[in-house]
Amino acid sequence: MSLVSSVVLHLADSASPSPSLSQSTPTSPLPGENDSTWLGPGLLGFLSLLFLAVAVFVIYRSLNKQLTRVTFDEDAINADAPEPTGVPAPDGLEPAAGTDAPTSSE
Repeated sequence: MSLVSSVVLHLADSASPSPSLSQSTPTSPLPGENDSTWLGPGLLGFLSLLFLAVAVFVIYRSLNKQLTRVTFDEDAINADAPEPTGVPAPDGLEPAAGTDAPTSSE
């Protein structure tokens, strides 16, 4: 027998370890229980959340103020736009000046 086959047979015969119950269950208590190893977010977490909330509020108020100052004149925009025609230009090309739009002949 070769060395490789003997090692494979030896490994196949040995029992594989199974996890015990004590290893599969968590040993740390819940956060509400009295445990000195549990750490919460603490003061730094609270202050960072408070800072983010205040920053979002200030940005919201500033954006709201800027949007109320904007004036939108829809008539001026519509006056600059050309009047749409009933026949679309083929392939996005506009007809040459002085010529009519292409018509279909029957």
